[in-house]
Amino acid sequence: MTTIYSDVIIVGGGIAGATAALLLTDKGFKIALLVQTFNPLESNTYYAQGGIAYRGKNDSPQQFKKDILNAGGYYNNEEAVEQLVHQGPEWVEKLLIKRLGIPFEPTPIKEGGHSVARILHVKDYTGQVIQKALYRALSTQHIVQYFKGFIAVDLLVQKRCWGILAWDRQQKNFIQFLAPYTVLATGGTGYLFGKTTNPSYARGDGIAMALRADVKVKDLEFIQFHPTALYCDSLPQPLVSAAVRGIGARLRLPNGEPFMHYYEPQWKDLAPRDIVTQSIFKEMQKHQLSHVYLDLCDHLDASTIKERFPSLHRSCLLHGIDITKEWIPVAPAAHYCCGGIEVDLHGRTNLEGLYAIGEVSCTGVHGANRLASTSLLEGLVWAAALAQHLKTPLARSTTLIDVPVPDSKTAIEPTLLQERIKQLQQWMWRYVGIQRERNALKKALKQFKAWEEEAEKWYWEHAPSDLTIAWRNMSKVARAITEHAYKRTYSLGCHWVINDQCR
Repeated sequence: MTTIYSDVIIVGGGIAGATAALLLTDKGFKIALLVQTFNPLESNTYYAQGGIAYRGKNDSPQQFKKDILNAGGYYNNEEAVEQLVHQGPEWVEKLLIKRLGIPFEPTPIKEGGHSVARILHVKDYTGQVIQKALYRALSTQHIVQYFKGFIAVDLLVQKRCWGILAWDRQQKNFIQFLAPYTVLATGGTGYLFGKTTNPSYARGDGIAMALRADVKVKDLEFIQFHPTALYCDSLPQPLVSAAVRGIGARLRLPNGEPFMHYYEPQWKDLAPRDIVTQSIFKEMQKHQLSHVYLDLCDHLDASTIKERFPSLHRSCLLHGIDITKEWIPVAPAAHYCCGGIEVDLHGRTNLEGLYAIGEVSCTGVHGANRLASTSLLEGLVWAAALAQHLKTPLARSTTLIDVPVPDSKTAIEPTLLQERIKQLQQWMWRYVGIQRERNALKKALKQFKAWEEEAEKWYWEHAPSDLTIAWRNMSKVARAITEHAYKRTYSLGCHWVINDQCR
């Protein structure tokens, strides 16, 4: 088996992974950066429309903290929130504005759950601009080596983490990556659900690897469902950014009646995402609707809409909707995992040598529900904290780790695996979705345990492939999320139990 050595292995090239790589190269670390797709720009960061929290007029870290705690149901790790609100704006200015030259609009905007306008954005494709800038900066670093089309399969553990076993999608073989430090920045779990804004690689690979290595995970039940995904048949569903409501768009029923003031008189359409999602869901149930509408065209003229939301305008046109003239059909969809691999203020896990940053991690910042536009900021801050924590490169291990891999030549039918994945997504949406019920969770848990056992058996007894790896990881993470949801018997934040028990 081929072995590749480096100082740090980073799995995932979004804002967290790419920022960590860039800052570590400043200190002389040789980086192996693995991305699952063949296009290194592909990541959840690339598709982030809204923006990144910064600071607003008459703003303060204390006010920002108050908004984060309010959105998170006061379940947040306050020490982590302090780190975010104090260090976040500094890193936005130091790295994104001054070093990378991100051309943010001069005036911050307001989004749901924020008491002041503090969101920096580049029209409605902020993440795309940040991702491209990070990739350009990394491309000039000779000590960063991109490995494109590699799926991280398992952690290599001998008392501590020494690296990962990866699957080369193009060559169809396994490769060992060895380093004193391994960083998981693999993103979230949204693709486990039948309705999601996340692409297919957001399926919980990092969490699955951590679970198999007995690394601690936390708060997986807190899956944030974005209230306004475009209602359509495609998967993933195009996101209708919270910035649309931030600029004044209103949620309406088909007859034109607004409804958010009934649920949140103070915040109305700018309430935190869990409240907006649950309000839409209740209205859909009450009126037997498949979706509601977001009214932007009655608030802004056509030219302003095209100028401010060009990506949304284009994506809606592809689905036959002209947002300059029509209301946007929207419904909630799985969007963000507030929990993940448990880490400290430096991104360290309980396994020596292993770090996790970005959505795959659980810093405690988001609590039970993430405040809008804090995900990119969290990835940035914890990547910087990790880079500051790793002082100098360590001596690299030359000891090979004997790790078993599947070696069967018998392939499993791809259509069978695809059908299983589709079934799992349907079950997750139906039983572990927006509204959860105890008996339904128990039923789903039994099914996911059976699928997890089946997936593990299929992985070892058949020829390895992208799909056998995907099915193995998805079934494991689906069971873990459901198990966490079943254990939390009361509603909190985006974990909504309809027959909850009082605390």
